Amino acid sequence: MLEEQEPTKGRFQDSFRHLGGIDPFLFGRPTPAIAILLLKLYHENIVRLSTTDNRIKCMIGILETNDGKLYCTFSGDPFELSNFDDRHKMFISLLENANVDVAFPEYPRGTLEAPTSLLGPYEDATQYMFSPDDKELKTIRPSVHYVHSLAYLESRRNGYSFAPFKVIEDGMLECGYGSSCVEAKLFSYIYSLGKTFDDIKGFAAYWIGNQRPPSHTNANFCYRPENDEKIEHLATVFLELLDKDLSKHLKEAYPEQVSNIIKSVVGAIALPCVGCVANYDAYKQNKYSRWNPTKCRRSVTMVGGRRRNRRTQRKTRKRS
Repeated sequence: MLEEQEPTKGRFQDSFRHLGGIDPFLFGRPTPAIAILLLKLYHENIVRLSTTDNRIKCMIGILETNDGKLYCTFSGDPFELSNFDDRHKMFISLLENANVDVAFPEYPRGTLEAPTSLLGPYEDATQYMFSPDDKELKTIRPSVHYVHSLAYLESRRNGYSFAPFKVIEDGMLECGYGSSCVEAKLFSYIYSLGKTFDDIKGFAAYWIGNQRPPSHTNANFCYRPENDEKIEHLATVFLELLDKDLSKHLKEAYPEQVSNIIKSVVGAIALPCVGCVANYDAYKQNKYSRWNPTKCRRSVTMVGGRRRNRRTQRKTRKRS
């Protein structure tokens, strides 16, 4: 049985992230296939936010195995998220509108709803995006498996899963950090296929926001503007990952924009949350823990104040 840690206050991720920095590639680096998928999703999200009233946001994850297969998901459990269906429809629409071939091995596609209204063109966002009609980018058609690791989530609801880092947010006990993040769901899914951590070729977590650039990132999980040097480095790495012909095309077609656009794209790459960092060894070894899920998502009273939170922070630093 996992020793139950005292829950810490919400917004803990933000302070933990600045304790010396977290490697955004702690569990793997984006591959060329992941990079092109992120690029297409970034652009399609700008189109969505510019032409519809859909304002759903979520954290997504994309993983590639050594056999070249791509898997994607978003964080959360369908039995816990009140807007799970809305997230599902938004994410699948993004993928399909971005000319991505989506397979559904365990969770059904369902019927996608048309946007309820049109808000207008997106010409004012062109400084942050390549042309939506760019044939070199638009005609690339990746294939991805959309999964949620449903067997794992069922086990988690019974208190046997990757250990959660419990957080009190808005008076509610949240147990998703580390246990229903995209890392936990994707790793557990490929392990169910008989694969190991060594079979992972690449991985990336990415924030799909509900605002257009430059306000499209999440300050709790992504690098902030003051981390410009790190964002510059990510952009350099990202551009090198793209197909040489595509990279050459983008540089020639958008000579004055390409640098800032790629920086905007990588700005939404997410760092691992505190629960994922704490689960570093468990993720790699596919090691579950037993814990008590009965109070999760229920109203609780915060006891002990700052002193208790500091004790929890010190424990977490040691685990990282």
